[in-house]
Amino acid sequence: MNHWYALGRASAGEPERPSDPEVLERLRMLRRDGRVVVPLSAIHYSELRENPRDRFTAEAGAVMEELSDFWTLAPMSTVFAEEFDAQLKARFGRPAVVRTSPKIGRGVGFAHGMPSSFGLDASPAAAEALRRRLGEDGIRQLEASANKAFEHFALQGGRRVPGFNPYEDRDRAEARLARVLRVVENLRLDPSLYRRLEDVVVAGEFIAEMFEDFRGALVYADSDPYRIATELTDSKEKMTELLLAMPSRRVAVTVRQRYHRDLQHKWTVSDLRDIDALSVAVPYCDVVVTDHAARTAITHAHLDRRFSTIVTSRRQELLQSLPPGAHTSKPSGS
Repeated sequence: MNHWYALGRASAGEPERPSDPEVLERLRMLRRDGRVVVPLSAIHYSELRENPRDRFTAEAGAVMEELSDFWTLAPMSTVFAEEFDAQLKARFGRPAVVRTSPKIGRGVGFAHGMPSSFGLDASPAAAEALRRRLGEDGIRQLEASANKAFEHFALQGGRRVPGFNPYEDRDRAEARLARVLRVVENLRLDPSLYRRLEDVVVAGEFIAEMFEDFRGALVYADSDPYRIATELTDSKEKMTELLLAMPSRRVAVTVRQRYHRDLQHKWTVSDLRDIDALSVAVPYCDVVVTDHAARTAITHAHLDRRFSTIVTSRRQELLQSLPPGAHTSKPSGS
């Protein structure tokens, strides 16, 4: 989010860095020309809602709305379903149909794996009366206007709703962080466990991070999911190979393992959220701007080369990374 806040400050005429206004204008130009897509993730919605600094939130939200045009990344669970189905299909011939989905779509609903668009829903008589009054084009304009207003509200207005808890996602993230901190403590206390760090991270991915998604995918794939699960998990080598064969999980495991390797790393909720977002962005986008620690983890493992993705922690590098004609999103399924 820090990069979005910086672009918001640049838009308000108070840039953090001299290059920020030029970066912002380049992105605006490319977006207007239809040459880039700058998608948001579900994480952006959560973090913007949680920020109590209304001024900075409004500035960042306005730039996010302008540059993204409400294009969003698919949630981790949706991407996982496709990747895991593909691995099961290759190994066991099941499921019969691999669930596929675009990696970039429209709106907050897409980012959270659910529909959220408005359409005309009225009785036949009322719908016909509206069509006579507005025409088909008028109906479409009305629906488009309603959807745009909803998307704006979902991004920037949610925290002001009476009775709405803008920190609900934060509460769940804090629970995840507590689990990670227990792992860190165990690694500090048990050197033999630290020497098997990859095993620890892989096991955590199966048991703590993606357990429900694994279970759901196994049930979808086979009438006897226990049979497949037993074969997949009968050795740590199989479990590791399976995870690393899935692009999103390879990114998540790699970054998580890099952070755990430094026992003095100060884990935060932002670390966990960054890993979630990067697990989709790095394999499926062309350019990713993140923080220094995440960039180091990704580039040291050569994941940027593996996925042909430019990964940077410096906004000004976008001026070189986005030449005319470049696109920030890869075609669906690549």
